[in-house]
Amino acid sequence: MTEIKLKNCPCCPEGEARFSTRNFSIHTSASGEIAVMCRNCKLSTDYIPISADYAAKEKAAELWNTRVESKTVESTIVPDDFDWVGFAETLGQLYVFMDKLAVANRR
Repeated sequence: MTEIKLKNCPCCPEGEARFSTRNFSIHTSASGEIAVMCRNCKLSTDYIPISADYAAKEKAAELWNTRVESKTVESTIVPDDFDWVGFAETLGQLYVFMDKLAVANRR
């Protein structure tokens, strides 16, 4: 059996990743669950049911080791021509409105 290598944590690169298991299962046929978790910040994958017909440890490692380039994420979420100034002004107006509403509701 080959050793499964885990990348360091994407949030705190000094964080070492490890497998984390929890045992239970009165409601499922699985004998427990496994995930990958950072020892430092506790970021983790979702827990995956452990079963005889599913390689849960390998799936957890695959989820953990998958990385998305930040430039790809940023360009997907925020377009290059996004109006940050207009957004900040609108957000500021929203906060002022919420404050006025809160004061009015206290009366």
